[in-house]
Amino acid sequence: MNKDELIRGYQAGQRDFSGVDLNGVAISNVDLSAINLSHANLGGANLHRVNLSYANLSHANFMGGADFDQVNLSYAN
Repeated sequence: MNKDELIRGYQAGQRDFSGVDLNGVAISNVDLSAINLSHANLGGANLHRVNLSYANLSHANFMGGADFDQVNLSYAN
């Protein structure tokens, strides 16, 4: 899944993105609060200034690192 598909789906009201592959995707300055990214591949993802408050990140893959610079993870799982 690319950045635009994710953001369009989220803006359309979709919240369940469990299992998506966001390996190496760069997303910045966007509100993705309450998103479900459980079991997602976030290896190498750049999530600069993304609001992930109340997000479900359980069992997400961060192998290869992920950039969480200035990310809001308040109440994230």
